Amino acid sequence: MKTILLACIFWVCLQPVLFAQSPPRDGIYLVQRPGDFSLPLQGSHELLYFKKEAIVTQKNILNIQRVAGQSSAGEPAIRIKLDPQGAENVRQATQYYRGERFGLIVKGRLLAAPVVDYEISSNEFIITGDLENPRIIEVEQGL
Repeated sequence: MKTILLACIFWVCLQPVLFAQSPPRDGIYLVQRPGDFSLPLQGSHELLYFKKEAIVTQKNILNIQRVAGQSSAGEPAIRIKLDPQGAENVRQATQYYRGERFGLIVKGRLLAAPVVDYEISSNEFIITGDLENPRIIEVEQGL
């Protein structure tokens, strides 16, 4: 009886530690429900779900740069330049998941989740939309 009780206590106490969601690595992820983990979008109450495999990680990103007035509304944007492997990963993902959202995660926080409107076939692309300057600075410094 004591053994069963100890095993139950052990399981209840350690289950959250054993199965805790590990924080995602910095990178770009596909938004998909059901997902392997979820994060709230910064500056919003929206909770998004992601697949655990990143499309692009920090090692694939060669350069991140803030650019002004790239959208039709003149909003700030982020230009991302990738290595060849990252560019191929993005090309395949955007070809297959066109019209879906992708999340940009930096330091465990979801900073942007734009909809991909077309296949990205180059090693450089721009993210536009509702990006406030503090979030753009976080992306530049984080990745």
